[in-house]
Amino acid sequence: MLFAFWEALNSSCFNPHAVSTGLSTLDSHHEIKNMPSLKLVLYLILSLACGLPAFALSPERIYLRLQQAIGDEERVWPELQLRTGASSVLAYNRQKNVIFIDELALKVCRSFGPAENDALAFLLAHEMTHFYQQHHWKEIGFGSSFLADHATYSQHIMDEKEADLFGAFVTHLAGYRSVSLIPEIFDRVYAAYGLAQDLANYPSLPERKQVANEVCRKVNELTHLFETANYLMAIGESLQAAATYEYIMQFVKFKSLYKNAGTALVAAAIRESGGQQARFVYPLEFDLDLPLRSGALAEREKLLQRAVALLSEATHKDTYDHGTFINLACAYELNGQAAAAKELLLALKPLAANAHQQAELEILRGIIAARENKRELAEEAFQQAVRISPEISIQEMASRNLQILHGQTSLPKPSTFHASRERIGGLDLQYQNELDFEGVTINNPYTMEEIHFGWYRKATAELTHISGYYRTIAFLMTDKPGLKTSHGFGLGTSFSPIKQHFPDGRIVHHHRGYFWMVPSEKLLFNFNHSDKIVFWGTYEIY
Repeated sequence: MLFAFWEALNSSCFNPHAVSTGLSTLDSHHEIKNMPSLKLVLYLILSLACGLPAFALSPERIYLRLQQAIGDEERVWPELQLRTGASSVLAYNRQKNVIFIDELALKVCRSFGPAENDALAFLLAHEMTHFYQQHHWKEIGFGSSFLADHATYSQHIMDEKEADLFGAFVTHLAGYRSVSLIPEIFDRVYAAYGLAQDLANYPSLPERKQVANEVCRKVNELTHLFETANYLMAIGESLQAAATYEYIMQFVKFKSLYKNAGTALVAAAIRESGGQQARFVYPLEFDLDLPLRSGALAEREKLLQRAVALLSEATHKDTYDHGTFINLACAYELNGQAAAAKELLLALKPLAANAHQQAELEILRGIIAARENKRELAEEAFQQAVRISPEISIQEMASRNLQILHGQTSLPKPSTFHASRERIGGLDLQYQNELDFEGVTINNPYTMEEIHFGWYRKATAELTHISGYYRTIAFLMTDKPGLKTSHGFGLGTSFSPIKQHFPDGRIVHHHRGYFWMVPSEKLLFNFNHSDKIVFWGTYEIY
């Protein structure tokens, strides 16, 4: 009865494709903290009454988070099934469309203590990749297995590398810290399953760990590039960001990359358009309020054509992501396809799930009206957005567009060079020639230049250099408590004092919150949906 009562209470939290294993559990302190107090009390009471640990490993919840990170809503994801004993750790069966999890595999993950969810996230993401990338191994029954025999593993080693790479990258996107655990996961799996270092029928542990270490290095590189591309978008370097996203797509492909690359090109096209178009702030997931810097050689029409193609691909991978569709509508409007943009807005209106999404639709409706010289309709739409959503990102965007509509503002001038005075964790942006940078070089197809990314990590901060033919960009970022700007701002600071101190800042919306960029001080703050700083840093353009 207790289980039935809890399942009724918590039914909305279950993955419809996952097997129910009794009491649903929570897989992060974030979820615990955000659980309604009455529900949390009931949860604890039921856990104690049933003799279960209050917060245990939850394969279903981890599986759902990984699915959301991949973002492909068109696939029918395999069902999860727990099986007794020790067979193959995890295995994907194509015919049954099932991912099997050994009980012993869960025991191995629990041995990681507080990192148990991170360990299971990697194992799950690995098998999900075999399904997602359609790796059908006929040798083991139309499926794949984490513990494939040596002959099968050798024949499909590229599939295994891809599963490790894509799986590890997805765990990062889903918010898990799995990458650093991967070599140890292999150690504990081999020990638990009684496999010696060198066994005739299985790939040796050193062999698997060598592949895993190669993957870890590549994943660290790609995740760093992904975060750097987001910073580039935040400060208006859209073409550099687009090239970076597309480089990552050579190794892993998922909705967020298509969406971000397309959005970056829409941003670049807006800055190339000039005139009234460039003045309005479009409801993309990045702020579009900075002018395009010199060196952008791509033509606007080609940028928009590529943007539409990438965003369309993203909509095919996730037919429920509002942000992708609103970005596509922006691309249509900028490309002179106002009718297509209006049609898409009309289709999205009844599907808007919250006030934020409704307000974004109103903002774009206002921009279209303003571009058609229908000032009254534009003003009504912007004001409606202000009324609908109290979120800071929406309020800033709508209010700025109202000012623009009334001729009360103009484009900011590109920031000029001055040495940032911020020093974070013993580092600054004035002199780094003696630092030992890791790096990678990519080609930017939009500016026809090579870009070299170099990064230097300390326990307290991370320094990144992006060097191209036209300029060098540097970021120095931290997410460590206790470190503050020279003005006394740091993690946990709310938005209001930041805005009061830096009124010339620009808001840059993203799906987890927003950036507040301060060109005059070369500062970049990242806020969550609770309007608190979660990381911050300084940047420079040389």
